Amino acid sequence: MITLKRRSRILIVITICTIIGILALSTSIFPVLGASNRRTVPGWTVNEDINPGDDVTFAFGNGVEYSVTTQVFARTHLTIDQQLSALQFGIVINGTQNVEITIQGNQNGPSSGIGPGQDVKSGQGGKQYRYSYGMVILVQTNLTSAGIETFTLQATIPSGRTASNFHWVVYNESSKTFDLLETTVVGSSVTAEIDAPVFEVLLLEEEAISWVWVVVAVVITLVLIFGVIMSKVEYRQWVIQRFSRHQVGIHRLSIEDILENETRS
Repeated sequence: MITLKRRSRILIVITICTIIGILALSTSIFPVLGASNRRTVPGWTVNEDINPGDDVTFAFGNGVEYSVTTQVFARTHLTIDQQLSALQFGIVINGTQNVEITIQGNQNGPSSGIGPGQDVKSGQGGKQYRYSYGMVILVQTNLTSAGIETFTLQATIPSGRTASNFHWVVYNESSKTFDLLETTVVGSSVTAEIDAPVFEVLLLEEEAISWVWVVVAVVITLVLIFGVIMSKVEYRQWVIQRFSRHQVGIHRLSIEDILENETRS
């Protein structure tokens, strides 16, 4: 017969074994299914090995967050410029080959030299863009050629700004221009894909045309045109009048002409 004390001991043993089993099961399953983690980084540089399926968000000072999601093992080295603030960016590593990746988030472009507030023209279409938000991201990997892995670039645009005006671009070292990447916008999320082993990318905002200034420019242009036309007409009339006065000679009348003039008084 099982006494009450023995029954309590059995229940305690079963409970302990259950807890140990759950912990062991979670340890073996989570790396396969993927785990979402958040790391608070005390400085501006972090090195971490990220397992396949994991989604890790690194929270730096000044509200800068950078997330790394990977389908493969990724030895990650991440550095954020301490001049940056209040940004949410990330990268997704897609592929089958393990990778060592170095990511640098900079305020200014390491290769392009672009800085905040600078206007640029894209290599396609010649539209005007401005580096008005975000950071310049330099990515370097140990991959030997393009196409081995695909990287998805991610950015969250804050409220008060129009996400559809933003486009991912990659700096083309050979032509010294910025080439537009095919950009997808869903809500406040702006994403694009690239398969190069080394690249420098950033977000550019398309500068919208202000129709008020267009109308003002048209009005000023019309005023100037009419001003030029009127000036030419007035000048022509002045020349004609001046020329006509020089052509008028002195009228010499005889005494007979004067006496025969009916209009004389």
